[in-house]
Parts: sequence; structure tokens; C-alpha cells
Amino acid sequence: MRPMLEQMQMTTVAPTNIGNNGSMRGIVPQQQPAPMPTAAAANPWTNIPSTTATPTTQPTKSKGTPLLDKQTALLSTDVGVVKICIGKLKPDEEQTKLLSKLADTNAQWTGTEISSVHKYLQSVITNNAQCISYALMLLRLVVLKGGDAATESTKLVASLIIDGKLKSSTISMAWCVLSNAMGSNNPPKLDLAPIIDQALSDCDCSKDKALRQSSAAFIYNVSRCLTKEASSDGELSEGDMSILLGALENLQEEPDAETAKRLYMATGQLLKSNASAVSLVNELGLMDGEVARGKMKEVESLASEVASLCS
Repeated sequence: MRPMLEQMQMTTVAPTNIGNNGSMRGIVPQQQPAPMPTAAAANPWTNIPSTTATPTTQPTKSKGTPLLDKQTALLSTDVGVVKICIGKLKPDEEQTKLLSKLADTNAQWTGTEISSVHKYLQSVITNNAQCISYALMLLRLVVLKGGDAATESTKLVASLIIDGKLKSSTISMAWCVLSNAMGSNNPPKLDLAPIIDQALSDCDCSKDKALRQSSAAFIYNVSRCLTKEASSDGELSEGDMSILLGALENLQEEPDAETAKRLYMATGQLLKSNASAVSLVNELGLMDGEVARGKMKEVESLASEVASLCS
């Protein structure tokens, strides 16, 4: 990844619409200098600058959940790396034209074109270990378009993560692909249980920050999917339980504000949507101490909202 990272100018998109002072901010592209050539820099969601403002007073008990209510799916939509990735993959002329359309957010696509791009990138990921990262960077954009081909691609990426077949420098980008897929308008139908378990494992505070941020984004986007059709008074699904318990456990030790925000958002999404989730958290006494208050100034307002759902 070093040659690419030394050449590219990364356009990052701040995926969490919550500022350090608890205010809402739009998802606005910000030009950043080329990241340091490390494995973590391969993730377009790591080291995203936050606003410097901090609360001047201690947060009070939240009235309602305005921060949680306005939050949208976390999507990585930067197209600034498309040309570089194509140059590294060196596809044929026809595939180059198709892949180049990813740089144009207004481009029109046919189902045949989307399927063709998926098949090409699947082939690269399966057969060319040296170019997996570049293929994943493009695939995260293609999965946003949905369709059956997106389901096959996400199944492939999920299996590589779960089976431990990816290098550490590419796992964060793989989570980026799955996050975008689950945050899209037409998320794929997957066996989520093992993927959720792996994502929660990758959120452990002993793991690299880039990995924690990208897997936490996946967890939040999945929590949105799980609660879209669930009954507000129904039983918790296996996925709901795993996310709820795993996110709260990881929040006990999480030192990164951005990762913590995403875990709070996932927890809040489940608590807002299901009374059984609230009952479980209260019965187990999981929403107390630093989790309820927020360990860092940057997450205090959000933590207060989440805690208010259990009062």
C-alpha cells in the first residue's frame, strides 16, 4: 500500500454526524493531506478530525434523543481514489471505462454494468492477493448500488474476514465494504450472526484504531437494518442481543471517541426500537457508571441520550 498512500490525496467523509460538543454536523467532504503510509491509513474512516469545541458545562439529562434521531447510515463515499485504484489494477479497456464511472456520483448504471464490475472485482479479490486493497476500495462504492451481485460480493468479503484470510492492512477496508452494503438502500441478505460476532471482536480495544472504527460503523449500520422491521415490543433477535451486550462491554474500555460514538449509536438504535432491549439492559445493570456518563468529553452528550432511554 505504501506507493499508493504516498501518492494519493485522500478526501475523507466524516461518517458520524455528531460533533464533540454534541451538536449535529453534516457529512461534509474535507480535503486532507496524504495520510502517513501505515496500515491504519488505508482506512478512509480513521483519524478523521473532529471539531475542537468541548462542552463548557456538564451534560444534563437528555430530553428526547435529538442526536440519535438525526443520525443517518454511516457511508464511505469518497471517490478520490478511483483513478489510482484503476491504475493499480490495470483492467482491460472495457472494464476501465466501467470502473471510471465510479468517480462520477451522477453516472447512470445498468444492471448488466453493475454485475460486470462486481464479477471483475470478485475475481481480483479471489486471485490477486497483491491488489485486494485496491479492489476493496472500489467495491465499497459498487455495493452502494445494491442488487444480487452486491450480495455475492459481500458474502465473499465476509467469508474472508471471518476465515482470517486477509492481511491486517486490508481488514479495515473489508469492513468498509460491508458497512456500505448494510447502510445502502437495499442491504444484502446475509447470515449476520457470525459477521456481527467478528465485528464485535474487532471492536476490542486491544485492536488497531482503524479496525475498531470501521467494524463499529458496520455494527451501527447493521443495528439500523435489524430495527427497521422489528416490532417495538417483540423479542430480541440473536443479532440484537449480540450487538447490545457486545457494544456495551466494549464501551467499558474504549479509548477512541469516534469508535465510542458508533457503539453508543448502535446501542441507542436498539434501545429506541425495542422495549425488551431496555428491560435487558436494566436487569443486567449495564447502563451505569462511565458507560452512562461517557468516558470522554466528546461523547458525553450522546452517552446521556442513550442512558436516558433506560430511565
